[in-house]
Amino acid sequence: MEMYFNMLPKAVEDASKPLEKVDKITMYGEGNQAKIVSEIINTATQVSEGMNESMGIDLKSVLSGFLGAKVATKDTEDKEK
Repeated sequence: MEMYFNMLPKAVEDASKPLEKVDKITMYGEGNQAKIVSEIINTATQVSEGMNESMGIDLKSVLSGFLGAKVATKDTEDKEK
């Protein structure tokens, strides 16, 4: 799992490299902004599900645990002040 999280930033960087050459994106029609957000969410979901199926890593649980721990730590620090 550590290997996955270490290589994730590089994978995202490589996947987004072609977008560096895009000057602008013009969208026409109603609802296109919602469609692009929906596509981004669907892609992220597919990656998460693929990790779960191929490596047995439930990314949602990992992130929930990490974020929950951060919130709990912050709450504890705030109460101590």
